[in-house]
Amino acid sequence: MDRKIKTNAIFNLIYQLTVIIIPLITTPYVSRVLGVDNVGTYSYTLSIVSYFTLFAAFGLNTYGQRETARFLDDKNKISKLFWELACNRFLTTGIVLIVYFSLTFTVLETNYTAYYLIMTMNILAIAFDITWFFQGVENFRAIAVRNMIIKLLSSIFIFIFVKSNDDLLLYFLINSIALILSALSVWILVPKYVNKSKIEFKMVLYHFKGSLVYFIPTIAIQIYTILDKSMIQWITGSVAENGLYDQAEKIVKVAITIIQFLNVIMTSRMSFLYQNKRYDEAKDLCEKSYRLLSILMFPLCFGAILVAPNLIPLYLGDGYEGSIVLMQIFSPLIIFIGLSGFVGSHYMTPIGKQNISNIALIIGACINFILNTFLIKLYGANGAAIASIIAECFIAIAYIFNARKFINPKNYLIVSYKHIIAAAIMFIGTYFISGLIQFPNLNANTLNLVMILIKVVLGASIYFISLLILVDKTLLKYLNKGFQIITKYKNN
Repeated sequence: MDRKIKTNAIFNLIYQLTVIIIPLITTPYVSRVLGVDNVGTYSYTLSIVSYFTLFAAFGLNTYGQRETARFLDDKNKISKLFWELACNRFLTTGIVLIVYFSLTFTVLETNYTAYYLIMTMNILAIAFDITWFFQGVENFRAIAVRNMIIKLLSSIFIFIFVKSNDDLLLYFLINSIALILSALSVWILVPKYVNKSKIEFKMVLYHFKGSLVYFIPTIAIQIYTILDKSMIQWITGSVAENGLYDQAEKIVKVAITIIQFLNVIMTSRMSFLYQNKRYDEAKDLCEKSYRLLSILMFPLCFGAILVAPNLIPLYLGDGYEGSIVLMQIFSPLIIFIGLSGFVGSHYMTPIGKQNISNIALIIGACINFILNTFLIKLYGANGAAIASIIAECFIAIAYIFNARKFINPKNYLIVSYKHIIAAAIMFIGTYFISGLIQFPNLNANTLNLVMILIKVVLGASIYFISLLILVDKTLLKYLNKGFQIITKYKNN
Protein backbone atom coordinates (compact mmCIF):
# COMPACT_ATOMS: atom_id res chain seq x y z
CA MET A 1 0.00 0.00 0.00
CA ASP A 2 1.33 3.47 -0.84
CA ARG A 3 1.78 6.18 1.77
CA LYS A 4 -1.46 7.97 0.91
CA ILE A 5 -3.54 4.83 1.42
CA LYS A 6 -1.85 4.19 4.77
CA THR A 7 -2.47 7.78 5.89
CA ASN A 8 -6.11 7.63 4.80
CA ALA A 9 -6.49 4.27 6.52
CA ILE A 10 -5.37 5.79 9.81
CA PHE A 11 -7.67 8.79 9.53
CA ASN A 12 -10.61 6.72 8.33
CA LEU A 13 -10.10 4.40 11.30
CA ILE A 14 -10.15 7.47 13.56
CA TYR A 15 -13.33 8.69 11.87
CA GLN A 16 -15.13 5.35 12.04
CA LEU A 17 -14.11 4.71 15.63
CA THR A 18 -15.14 8.23 16.63
CA VAL A 19 -18.64 7.68 15.26
CA ILE A 20 -19.13 4.64 17.47
CA ILE A 21 -16.63 4.74 20.34
CA ILE A 22 -17.32 8.26 21.63
CA PRO A 23 -21.04 7.47 22.04
CA LEU A 24 -19.92 4.27 23.75
CA ILE A 25 -18.03 6.36 26.29
CA THR A 26 -21.33 7.97 27.27
CA THR A 27 -23.29 4.72 27.10
CA PRO A 28 -22.52 3.42 30.64
CA TYR A 29 -23.59 6.81 32.01
CA VAL A 30 -26.67 7.14 29.81
CA SER A 31 -27.79 3.54 30.39
CA ARG A 32 -27.80 4.13 34.13
CA VAL A 33 -29.17 7.69 34.18
CA LEU A 34 -31.93 7.30 31.57
CA GLY A 35 -32.72 3.62 32.18
CA VAL A 36 -33.50 0.81 29.76
CA ASP A 37 -36.98 2.13 28.86
CA ASN A 38 -35.72 5.59 27.84
CA VAL A 39 -32.84 4.04 25.93
CA GLY A 40 -35.41 1.90 24.13
CA THR A 41 -37.53 4.98 23.36
CA TYR A 42 -34.53 6.74 21.83
CA SER A 43 -33.63 3.63 19.80
CA TYR A 44 -37.18 3.22 18.48
CA THR A 45 -37.82 6.87 17.52
CA LEU A 46 -34.39 7.11 15.94
CA SER A 47 -35.22 4.05 13.83
CA ILE A 48 -38.37 5.79 12.55
CA VAL A 49 -36.50 9.01 11.68
CA SER A 50 -33.80 6.94 9.97
CA TYR A 51 -36.27 5.95 7.25
CA PHE A 52 -36.59 9.62 6.36
CA THR A 53 -32.84 10.25 6.44
CA LEU A 54 -32.49 7.24 4.16
CA PHE A 55 -34.72 8.82 1.53
CA ALA A 56 -33.05 12.21 1.98
CA ALA A 57 -29.64 10.66 1.25
CA PHE A 58 -31.07 8.60 -1.65
CA GLY A 59 -27.92 6.54 -2.22
CA LEU A 60 -25.81 9.60 -2.98
CA ASN A 61 -23.08 8.82 -0.44
CA THR A 62 -21.69 5.80 -2.27
CA TYR A 63 -22.52 7.17 -5.73
CA GLY A 64 -20.93 10.55 -4.94
CA GLN A 65 -17.78 8.99 -3.54
CA ARG A 66 -17.38 6.70 -6.55
CA GLU A 67 -18.04 9.44 -9.14
CA THR A 68 -15.72 11.91 -7.40
CA ALA A 69 -12.92 9.32 -7.23
CA ARG A 70 -13.15 8.83 -10.99
CA PHE A 71 -12.14 12.43 -11.69
CA LEU A 72 -9.37 12.98 -9.13
CA ASP A 73 -7.09 14.52 -11.78
CA ASP A 74 -9.65 17.00 -13.20
CA LYS A 75 -10.68 19.86 -10.90
CA ASN A 76 -13.21 21.31 -13.37
CA LYS A 77 -15.09 18.03 -13.66
CA ILE A 78 -14.99 17.51 -9.89
CA SER A 79 -16.32 21.05 -9.34
CA LYS A 80 -19.21 20.57 -11.73
CA LEU A 81 -20.03 17.19 -10.21
CA PHE A 82 -19.86 18.51 -6.65
CA TRP A 83 -22.38 21.32 -7.17
CA GLU A 84 -24.73 19.07 -9.11
CA LEU A 85 -24.71 16.45 -6.36
CA ALA A 86 -25.01 19.07 -3.61
CA CYS A 87 -28.12 20.51 -5.29
CA ASN A 88 -29.45 17.01 -5.76
CA ARG A 89 -29.08 16.40 -2.01
CA PHE A 90 -30.80 19.72 -1.13
CA LEU A 91 -33.70 18.77 -3.38
CA THR A 92 -34.24 15.30 -1.89
CA THR A 93 -33.93 16.60 1.66
CA GLY A 94 -36.46 19.37 1.03
CA ILE A 95 -39.03 16.90 -0.32
CA VAL A 96 -38.45 14.51 2.61
CA LEU A 97 -38.85 17.31 5.18
CA ILE A 98 -42.26 18.23 3.75
CA VAL A 99 -43.43 14.61 4.04
CA TYR A 100 -41.88 14.25 7.51
CA PHE A 101 -43.65 17.27 8.96
CA SER A 102 -47.00 16.19 7.55
CA LEU A 103 -46.65 12.68 9.04
CA THR A 104 -45.36 13.93 12.41
CA PHE A 105 -48.68 15.59 13.16
CA THR A 106 -50.94 12.95 11.58
CA VAL A 107 -49.53 9.41 11.65
CA LEU A 108 -46.59 9.15 14.06
CA GLU A 109 -47.17 8.51 17.78
CA THR A 110 -48.36 11.69 19.51
CA ASN A 111 -46.53 10.84 22.75
CA TYR A 112 -43.25 11.06 20.82
CA THR A 113 -44.03 14.27 18.87
CA ALA A 114 -41.51 16.40 20.78
CA TYR A 115 -38.77 13.88 20.01
CA TYR A 116 -39.70 13.73 16.34
CA LEU A 117 -39.62 17.53 16.05
CA ILE A 118 -36.14 17.71 17.58
CA MET A 119 -34.90 15.07 15.18
CA THR A 120 -35.89 17.26 12.25
CA MET A 121 -32.25 18.33 12.58
CA ASN A 122 -31.17 14.75 11.80
CA ILE A 123 -32.84 15.03 8.41
CA LEU A 124 -31.62 18.59 7.82
CA ALA A 125 -28.06 17.42 8.51
CA ILE A 126 -28.31 15.12 5.48
CA ALA A 127 -28.69 18.16 3.20
CA PHE A 128 -25.31 19.51 4.29
CA ASP A 129 -23.48 16.19 4.64
CA ILE A 130 -20.64 16.15 2.08
CA THR A 131 -18.64 13.33 3.65
CA TRP A 132 -18.94 11.51 0.33
CA PHE A 133 -16.93 14.25 -1.41
CA PHE A 134 -13.96 14.14 0.96
CA GLN A 135 -13.98 10.36 0.82
CA GLY A 136 -13.90 10.62 -2.97
CA VAL A 137 -10.91 12.99 -3.01
CA GLU A 138 -9.28 10.78 -0.36
CA ASN A 139 -9.04 13.46 2.34
CA PHE A 140 -10.05 11.57 5.46
CA ARG A 141 -8.18 13.92 7.77
CA ALA A 142 -10.82 16.66 7.34
CA ILE A 143 -13.65 14.31 8.26
CA ALA A 144 -11.88 12.60 11.15
CA VAL A 145 -10.62 15.65 13.02
CA ARG A 146 -13.84 17.68 12.86
CA ASN A 147 -16.05 14.73 13.65
CA MET A 148 -13.94 13.80 16.65
CA ILE A 149 -14.05 17.34 18.08
CA ILE A 150 -17.84 17.62 17.72
CA LYS A 151 -18.44 14.15 19.14
CA LEU A 152 -16.25 14.95 22.14
CA LEU A 153 -18.11 18.20 22.76
CA SER A 154 -21.51 16.48 22.53
CA SER A 155 -20.32 13.85 25.01
CA ILE A 156 -19.25 16.55 27.45
CA PHE A 157 -22.66 18.21 27.15
CA ILE A 158 -24.38 14.89 27.83
CA PHE A 159 -22.41 14.45 31.05
CA ILE A 160 -23.15 18.05 32.08
CA PHE A 161 -26.85 18.33 31.27
CA VAL A 162 -28.33 14.80 31.27
CA LYS A 163 -28.73 14.11 34.99
CA SER A 164 -31.86 11.95 35.39
CA ASN A 165 -34.45 9.92 33.49
CA ASP A 166 -36.41 13.17 33.04
CA ASP A 167 -33.69 14.54 30.74
CA LEU A 168 -34.45 12.36 27.72
CA LEU A 169 -35.49 15.44 25.70
CA LEU A 170 -32.09 17.03 26.33
CA TYR A 171 -30.38 13.83 25.22
CA PHE A 172 -32.27 13.96 21.93
CA LEU A 173 -31.40 17.65 21.49
CA ILE A 174 -27.65 17.25 22.10
CA ASN A 175 -27.33 14.32 19.67
CA SER A 176 -29.29 16.07 16.92
CA ILE A 177 -27.35 19.34 17.19
CA ALA A 178 -24.08 17.38 17.02
CA LEU A 179 -25.18 15.79 13.75
CA ILE A 180 -25.94 19.06 12.00
CA LEU A 181 -22.77 20.76 13.27
CA SER A 182 -20.71 17.82 12.05
CA ALA A 183 -22.23 18.15 8.58
CA LEU A 184 -21.67 21.92 8.38
CA SER A 185 -18.12 21.92 9.75
CA VAL A 186 -16.34 20.64 6.61
CA TRP A 187 -17.90 23.14 4.18
CA ILE A 188 -15.15 25.63 4.98
CA LEU A 189 -12.70 23.35 3.13
CA VAL A 190 -14.73 23.07 -0.07
CA PRO A 191 -13.11 26.08 -1.88
CA LYS A 192 -9.75 24.29 -1.71
CA TYR A 193 -11.06 21.53 -3.98
CA VAL A 194 -13.93 23.08 -5.90
CA ASN A 195 -14.34 26.05 -8.24
CA LYS A 196 -17.53 27.90 -9.03
CA SER A 197 -19.39 26.02 -11.72
CA LYS A 198 -22.50 26.50 -13.80
CA ILE A 199 -25.23 24.06 -12.80
CA GLU A 200 -27.63 22.47 -15.25
CA PHE A 201 -30.86 21.42 -13.59
CA LYS A 202 -31.23 18.48 -15.95
CA MET A 203 -27.88 17.15 -14.67
CA VAL A 204 -29.06 17.56 -11.07
CA LEU A 205 -32.01 15.34 -11.94
CA TYR A 206 -29.80 13.02 -14.00
CA HIS A 207 -27.87 12.00 -10.90
CA PHE A 208 -31.04 10.50 -9.41
CA LYS A 209 -30.61 7.66 -11.89
CA GLY A 210 -27.05 6.95 -10.75
CA SER A 211 -27.93 7.28 -7.07
CA LEU A 212 -30.91 4.96 -7.43
CA VAL A 213 -28.60 2.01 -8.06
CA TYR A 214 -27.06 2.59 -4.62
CA PHE A 215 -30.33 3.60 -2.97
CA ILE A 216 -31.92 0.19 -3.55
CA PRO A 217 -29.31 -1.73 -1.51
CA THR A 218 -29.44 0.97 1.16
CA ILE A 219 -33.17 0.28 1.58
CA ALA A 220 -32.42 -3.41 1.82
CA ILE A 221 -29.72 -2.85 4.42
CA GLN A 222 -32.06 -0.66 6.48
CA ILE A 223 -34.61 -3.47 6.60
CA TYR A 224 -32.31 -5.69 8.64
CA THR A 225 -30.64 -2.91 10.65
CA ILE A 226 -33.23 -0.27 11.47
CA LEU A 227 -36.46 -2.14 10.75
CA ASP A 228 -35.40 -4.70 13.36
CA LYS A 229 -35.82 -2.07 16.07
CA SER A 230 -39.12 -0.86 14.70
CA MET A 231 -40.49 -4.41 14.49
CA ILE A 232 -39.37 -5.24 18.04
CA GLN A 233 -41.47 -2.31 19.26
CA TRP A 234 -44.45 -3.08 17.01
CA ILE A 235 -44.54 -6.82 17.81
CA THR A 236 -43.53 -6.92 21.48
CA GLY A 237 -44.73 -3.44 22.48
CA SER A 238 -41.70 -3.26 24.79
CA VAL A 239 -39.27 -0.36 24.72
CA ALA A 240 -37.11 -2.36 27.15
CA GLU A 241 -36.55 -5.08 24.51
CA ASN A 242 -35.45 -2.34 22.13
CA GLY A 243 -33.06 -0.96 24.72
CA LEU A 244 -31.43 -4.36 25.27
CA TYR A 245 -31.15 -4.97 21.52
CA ASP A 246 -29.72 -1.52 20.77
CA GLN A 247 -26.99 -1.68 23.41
CA ALA A 248 -25.80 -5.16 22.45
CA GLU A 249 -25.73 -4.25 18.76
CA LYS A 250 -23.84 -1.02 19.51
CA ILE A 251 -21.04 -2.89 21.29
CA VAL A 252 -20.59 -5.45 18.50
CA LYS A 253 -20.52 -2.63 15.93
CA VAL A 254 -17.31 -1.36 17.52
CA ALA A 255 -15.58 -4.59 16.51
CA ILE A 256 -17.15 -4.38 13.05
CA THR A 257 -15.82 -0.83 12.67
CA ILE A 258 -12.31 -2.00 13.52
CA ILE A 259 -12.30 -4.56 10.72
CA GLN A 260 -14.11 -2.32 8.22
CA PHE A 261 -11.88 0.74 8.49
CA LEU A 262 -10.05 0.02 5.21
CA ASN A 263 -13.17 -0.50 3.13
CA VAL A 264 -14.23 3.13 2.61
CA ILE A 265 -10.83 4.31 1.43
CA MET A 266 -10.36 1.21 -0.71
CA THR A 267 -13.61 1.88 -2.56
CA SER A 268 -12.15 5.14 -3.87
CA ARG A 269 -8.76 3.66 -4.70
CA MET A 270 -10.18 0.51 -6.32
CA SER A 271 -12.58 2.61 -8.41
CA PHE A 272 -9.59 4.59 -9.69
CA LEU A 273 -7.61 1.41 -10.49
CA TYR A 274 -10.49 -0.28 -12.33
CA GLN A 275 -11.20 2.93 -14.25
CA ASN A 276 -7.58 2.91 -15.46
CA LYS A 277 -7.53 -0.87 -16.10
CA ARG A 278 -4.77 -1.50 -13.54
CA TYR A 279 -6.17 -4.92 -12.63
CA ASP A 280 -2.96 -6.55 -11.32
CA GLU A 281 -2.47 -3.71 -8.86
CA ALA A 282 -6.12 -4.02 -7.84
CA LYS A 283 -5.73 -7.75 -7.12
CA ASP A 284 -2.60 -7.11 -5.09
CA LEU A 285 -4.37 -4.52 -2.94
CA CYS A 286 -7.30 -6.91 -2.46
CA GLU A 287 -5.01 -9.61 -1.10
CA LYS A 288 -3.19 -7.21 1.25
CA SER A 289 -6.48 -5.84 2.60
CA TYR A 290 -7.92 -9.31 3.13
CA ARG A 291 -4.88 -10.52 5.07
CA LEU A 292 -5.41 -7.74 7.60
CA LEU A 293 -9.16 -8.40 7.71
CA SER A 294 -8.72 -12.14 8.22
CA ILE A 295 -6.23 -11.92 11.07
CA LEU A 296 -8.59 -9.61 12.97
CA MET A 297 -12.18 -10.74 12.38
CA PHE A 298 -12.04 -14.34 13.63
CA PRO A 299 -10.50 -13.65 17.07
CA LEU A 300 -12.75 -10.59 17.50
CA CYS A 301 -15.84 -12.74 16.88
CA PHE A 302 -14.85 -15.44 19.38
CA GLY A 303 -13.54 -12.84 21.81
CA ALA A 304 -16.87 -11.00 21.86
CA ILE A 305 -18.64 -14.21 22.86
CA LEU A 306 -16.13 -14.81 25.66
CA VAL A 307 -16.26 -11.36 27.28
CA ALA A 308 -20.02 -10.70 26.95
CA PRO A 309 -20.99 -12.19 30.38
CA ASN A 310 -18.55 -9.84 32.11
CA LEU A 311 -18.67 -6.81 29.82
CA ILE A 312 -22.44 -6.23 29.78
CA PRO A 313 -23.05 -5.99 33.56
CA LEU A 314 -19.86 -3.96 34.09
CA TYR A 315 -20.47 -1.62 31.18
CA LEU A 316 -24.25 -1.14 31.15
CA GLY A 317 -25.18 -1.78 34.77
CA ASP A 318 -28.30 -3.38 36.24
CA GLY A 319 -31.29 -4.14 34.04
CA TYR A 320 -29.34 -5.08 30.90
CA GLU A 321 -28.70 -8.75 31.64
CA GLY A 322 -30.68 -9.68 28.51
CA SER A 323 -28.02 -7.97 26.37
CA ILE A 324 -25.48 -10.71 27.24
CA VAL A 325 -27.09 -13.36 25.04
CA LEU A 326 -27.86 -10.71 22.40
CA MET A 327 -24.21 -9.71 22.17
CA GLN A 328 -23.19 -13.36 21.81
CA ILE A 329 -25.78 -13.91 19.08
CA PHE A 330 -24.59 -10.77 17.27
CA SER A 331 -20.91 -11.80 17.36
CA PRO A 332 -20.86 -13.69 14.01
CA LEU A 333 -21.83 -10.41 12.33
CA ILE A 334 -18.17 -9.48 12.72
CA ILE A 335 -17.28 -12.21 10.22
CA PHE A 336 -20.28 -11.98 7.87
CA ILE A 337 -20.30 -8.18 7.56
CA GLY A 338 -16.52 -8.24 7.38
CA LEU A 339 -16.63 -10.53 4.35
CA SER A 340 -19.50 -8.82 2.53
CA GLY A 341 -18.03 -5.39 3.26
CA PHE A 342 -14.67 -6.48 1.88
CA VAL A 343 -16.09 -7.90 -1.36
CA GLY A 344 -18.45 -4.96 -1.83
CA SER A 345 -15.83 -2.25 -1.30
CA HIS A 346 -12.99 -3.95 -3.16
CA TYR A 347 -14.91 -5.34 -6.14
CA MET A 348 -18.69 -5.01 -6.46
CA THR A 349 -19.03 -1.25 -6.02
CA PRO A 350 -15.77 -0.09 -7.67
CA ILE A 351 -16.26 -2.19 -10.78
CA GLY A 352 -19.88 -1.11 -11.17
CA LYS A 353 -21.65 -4.41 -10.39
CA GLN A 354 -24.04 -2.76 -7.98
CA ASN A 355 -27.10 -4.26 -9.69
CA ILE A 356 -25.85 -7.77 -8.92
CA SER A 357 -25.13 -6.96 -5.29
CA ASN A 358 -28.55 -5.29 -5.06
CA ILE A 359 -30.24 -8.60 -5.77
CA ALA A 360 -28.35 -10.28 -2.92
CA LEU A 361 -29.17 -7.43 -0.54
CA ILE A 362 -32.85 -7.40 -1.43
CA ILE A 363 -33.16 -11.17 -0.98
CA GLY A 364 -31.26 -10.92 2.31
CA ALA A 365 -33.59 -8.14 3.46
CA CYS A 366 -36.64 -10.23 2.58
CA ILE A 367 -35.21 -13.18 4.49
CA ASN A 368 -34.64 -10.95 7.49
CA PHE A 369 -38.13 -9.44 7.35
CA ILE A 370 -39.85 -12.83 7.04
CA LEU A 371 -37.79 -14.35 9.86
CA ASN A 372 -38.44 -11.29 12.05
CA THR A 373 -42.21 -11.68 11.80
CA PHE A 374 -42.22 -14.98 13.68
CA LEU A 375 -38.84 -15.09 15.47
CA ILE A 376 -39.56 -11.83 17.34
CA LYS A 377 -42.92 -13.28 18.45
CA LEU A 378 -41.15 -16.37 19.76
CA TYR A 379 -37.93 -14.93 21.19
CA GLY A 380 -38.33 -11.15 21.29
CA ALA A 381 -35.12 -9.19 20.65
CA ASN A 382 -33.13 -12.45 20.48
CA GLY A 383 -35.26 -13.50 17.51
CA ALA A 384 -34.46 -10.25 15.67
CA ALA A 385 -30.75 -10.84 16.27
CA ILE A 386 -30.96 -14.41 14.93
CA ALA A 387 -32.78 -13.14 11.82
CA SER A 388 -30.03 -10.57 11.22
CA ILE A 389 -27.32 -13.22 11.48
CA ILE A 390 -29.02 -15.49 8.94
CA ALA A 391 -29.61 -12.60 6.52
CA GLU A 392 -26.01 -11.37 6.75
CA CYS A 393 -24.70 -14.91 6.25
CA PHE A 394 -26.71 -15.24 3.03
CA ILE A 395 -25.47 -11.86 1.75
CA ALA A 396 -21.83 -12.71 2.45
CA ILE A 397 -22.13 -16.02 0.58
CA ALA A 398 -23.91 -14.35 -2.35
CA TYR A 399 -21.25 -11.62 -2.60
CA ILE A 400 -18.39 -14.13 -2.55
CA PHE A 401 -20.11 -16.25 -5.21
CA ASN A 402 -20.63 -13.27 -7.54
CA ALA A 403 -17.02 -12.06 -7.15
CA ARG A 404 -15.43 -15.51 -7.40
CA LYS A 405 -13.69 -14.86 -10.74
CA PHE A 406 -11.75 -11.90 -9.36
CA ILE A 407 -11.64 -12.80 -5.66
CA ASN A 408 -11.05 -16.56 -5.72
CA PRO A 409 -12.62 -18.05 -2.55
CA LYS A 410 -10.13 -20.93 -2.50
CA ASN A 411 -7.12 -18.62 -2.47
CA TYR A 412 -8.60 -16.50 0.28
CA LEU A 413 -9.53 -19.55 2.36
CA ILE A 414 -5.86 -20.56 2.25
CA VAL A 415 -5.08 -17.17 3.83
CA SER A 416 -7.76 -17.65 6.51
CA TYR A 417 -7.66 -21.27 7.61
CA LYS A 418 -4.81 -20.79 10.09
CA HIS A 419 -6.56 -17.75 11.56
CA ILE A 420 -9.73 -19.82 12.01
CA ILE A 421 -7.86 -22.67 13.71
CA ALA A 422 -5.95 -20.29 15.98
CA ALA A 423 -9.15 -18.41 16.92
CA ALA A 424 -10.90 -21.71 17.78
CA ILE A 425 -7.95 -22.77 19.96
CA MET A 426 -8.04 -19.33 21.60
CA PHE A 427 -11.75 -19.67 22.37
CA ILE A 428 -11.54 -23.16 23.85
CA GLY A 429 -8.39 -22.46 25.84
CA THR A 430 -9.59 -19.13 27.23
CA TYR A 431 -13.04 -20.49 28.09
CA PHE A 432 -11.73 -23.41 30.16
CA ILE A 433 -8.75 -21.66 31.78
CA SER A 434 -10.77 -18.56 32.78
CA GLY A 435 -13.46 -20.86 34.17
CA LEU A 436 -10.94 -22.28 36.63
CA ILE A 437 -9.96 -18.87 38.00
CA GLN A 438 -11.81 -17.80 41.15
CA PHE A 439 -11.81 -14.50 43.08
CA PRO A 440 -14.36 -15.04 45.88
CA ASN A 441 -13.51 -11.84 47.78
CA LEU A 442 -14.03 -9.37 44.92
CA ASN A 443 -17.26 -7.41 44.42
CA ALA A 444 -19.23 -7.91 41.20
CA ASN A 445 -17.86 -4.93 39.22
CA THR A 446 -14.25 -5.54 40.18
CA LEU A 447 -14.61 -9.24 39.41
CA ASN A 448 -16.04 -8.51 35.96
CA LEU A 449 -13.23 -6.06 35.18
CA VAL A 450 -10.56 -8.52 36.30
CA MET A 451 -12.12 -11.34 34.26
CA ILE A 452 -12.30 -9.17 31.14
CA LEU A 453 -8.61 -8.32 31.45
CA ILE A 454 -7.72 -11.97 32.04
CA LYS A 455 -9.75 -13.15 29.04
CA VAL A 456 -8.33 -10.47 26.74
CA VAL A 457 -4.69 -11.05 27.71
CA LEU A 458 -5.08 -14.82 27.79
CA GLY A 459 -6.99 -14.93 24.51
CA ALA A 460 -4.53 -12.65 22.68
CA SER A 461 -1.58 -14.69 23.97
CA ILE A 462 -3.08 -18.03 22.92
CA TYR A 463 -4.02 -16.63 19.49
CA PHE A 464 -0.55 -15.16 18.95
CA ILE A 465 1.27 -18.33 20.04
CA SER A 466 -1.06 -20.51 17.94
CA LEU A 467 -0.30 -18.45 14.82
CA LEU A 468 3.43 -18.71 15.50
CA ILE A 469 3.17 -22.50 15.86
CA LEU A 470 1.13 -22.66 12.64
CA VAL A 471 3.76 -20.43 10.93
CA ASP A 472 1.17 -17.95 9.68
CA LYS A 473 2.67 -15.81 6.89
CA THR A 474 0.45 -12.82 7.63
CA LEU A 475 1.59 -12.58 11.25
CA LEU A 476 5.23 -13.10 10.31
CA LYS A 477 4.95 -10.36 7.70
CA TYR A 478 3.59 -7.83 10.20
CA LEU A 479 6.14 -8.87 12.83
CA ASN A 480 8.93 -8.37 10.31
CA LYS A 481 7.63 -4.89 9.47
CA GLY A 482 7.43 -4.07 13.15
CA PHE A 483 11.04 -5.16 13.73
CA GLN A 484 12.18 -3.09 10.75
CA ILE A 485 10.45 0.02 12.16
CA ILE A 486 11.99 -0.54 15.61
CA THR A 487 15.46 -1.10 14.11
CA LYS A 488 15.17 2.01 11.97
CA TYR A 489 14.04 4.05 14.99
CA LYS A 490 16.96 2.81 17.13
CA ASN A 491 19.48 3.54 14.38
CA ASN A 492 18.23 7.11 14.06
